[in-house]
Amino acid sequence: MLRGVTAAKTPSVPLPVDTSAIVPCYIGMAPYWQTGADWDKKAGQSFACSSFEEFKAHMGYYEPVSGAWPMFASLCEAAAAHFRYAREPVGPIICVVNALALDTAAADAATLNFSGGTATVNVAGLAVLSTVEITGKVLGTDYTVAYDETGQKLVFTDLTGAMEFETATYDVVVIPDPLTMAETTLDALDTMEQDIRRHPAVIAAPGWEAAAIGDGTVGARLQAVANGRIGGHWYVQAYIQLASAAYSGVAPDKTSAGYTSAQVRACWPYASKGGFVYSLVTVLLAVKMRTDIARGDIPYESPSNKDAGIDYPCAADGTKLKLTETQADALNAIGVTTLKWVAGAWRTWGNRMANYSEAGAADIPPEQYNDVTVQMLDFICNDFQERNIELIDAPMSVRTARAIVDDYQVILNGYNAIEASLYGQIYLDPTENTTRQLIAGDLTYGIKVTPTPPVNSISGEVQYTAEGFAAFEQGGEE
Repeated sequence: MLRGVTAAKTPSVPLPVDTSAIVPCYIGMAPYWQTGADWDKKAGQSFACSSFEEFKAHMGYYEPVSGAWPMFASLCEAAAAHFRYAREPVGPIICVVNALALDTAAADAATLNFSGGTATVNVAGLAVLSTVEITGKVLGTDYTVAYDETGQKLVFTDLTGAMEFETATYDVVVIPDPLTMAETTLDALDTMEQDIRRHPAVIAAPGWEAAAIGDGTVGARLQAVANGRIGGHWYVQAYIQLASAAYSGVAPDKTSAGYTSAQVRACWPYASKGGFVYSLVTVLLAVKMRTDIARGDIPYESPSNKDAGIDYPCAADGTKLKLTETQADALNAIGVTTLKWVAGAWRTWGNRMANYSEAGAADIPPEQYNDVTVQMLDFICNDFQERNIELIDAPMSVRTARAIVDDYQVILNGYNAIEASLYGQIYLDPTENTTRQLIAGDLTYGIKVTPTPPVNSISGEVQYTAEGFAAFEQGGEE
């Protein structure tokens, strides 16, 4: 019988996740060997994750005590930024796991000291969960084992109530040094729709940019992918982290890496939050998703000049950096997105893509001049394809041909109405739709769009005038 007042703590409910249709894709690694017997089949696969719990179920989870995530757990940084430690969780995210095959090796046996029915052993996240055993005991009958919430330790639970000192054995994955990315990893981008029924708007591989893939680097390969189309259809941008240790190295590092594409956003520096070090790429992608959600999943606002939600800028090793306004603006002038102290907070700063330079601005095509124009044109290209795919192989009547114009003009008018664009028109192009093309069943439409550019600067010219002294010259009379 209960009597009096009682109170009991219960586990908290995960924060609700805001969702966007404009999804980023992170490419890297996670400790998927923490998940089950068929863990090795996950290499090279794509996963869509809408919550931290879903991410952990698919790929395991590891976080350092502090500092940056290691390369073998680079995807966990994205899970932390979007879900686990986010003030406002936002998703989904797509994760592509490095297709590199991993070897395993037997670890030294560990002595377990049970206290209060549990025992732990630090395995640095590398133990293959399906190989863990307690000598002479039966899993599920005598004990259970799982990773702790940080992915650093194994936690054994005694189901018998009689365990004191036991011996545990397990295998660990062997992480190659240096860690490279298997060349087949990016093949997952072209088959992603078959696997998870999604395609991304942005691709990124934070921490992997300088790693080898084939005869090049991951960063260079990302730029090459962004310059084409995924699966022959979908436009994407690539967000790439510059790893320079100091401001003075950013410009030469960007030049030597050859990041010059209008489909690439180069980012620097890193960001510290809660003792962890995040790439600016990951911070910016979370900000971009929130920005797009606020605009109805139409990417007509730049993710620049938004609260980054960080403690301070830092280098990859966590060393605190100070950035002046002049330095931040100078980075923008060479096509680098950065951080800037604005109105009492560190904000994302930069609405130019990697092709931009102040010196060469006059030669940049208007469709490549800023981030909003690039992402809106990508969005409209992808959107037009998605809306009309069902018409392929249907009868090509005049009514159908005109309906495509009428229907998509309504969409373009809607963009104009919310100021996502300043102009939008679709029409059947008479120069392209020759009789020969029509006989073949090929319709070509012209779509002209003027995306609304972001405000880049506001200048007020304040001038002194002596007109205020006129009243004195009049003897003070009104």
